[in-house]
Amino acid sequence: DISFIGFDDMAYAKFITPSLTTIKKPTAQIIEMGVAKLMAIVEGEQSDVEQKIVDPEMVIRQSVVNLYQH
Repeated sequence: DISFIGFDDMAYAKFITPSLTTIKKPTAQIIEMGVAKLMAIVEGEQSDVEQKIVDPEMVIRQSVVNLYQH
């Protein structure tokens, strides 16, 4: 058995056969964090460089094999 995983959870991923499992990045969360940082810089509250980690989400569909069923 072979499993396929895509990236970015593109719209077509759920419509192809078999539907494609993907890794989805949290775009809205990244934008919110960026805007908050930009506002803090503009308002003079913060100017330090920060590194933040955001967790992606795995959207499981039909293109992966369930190892626990074998």
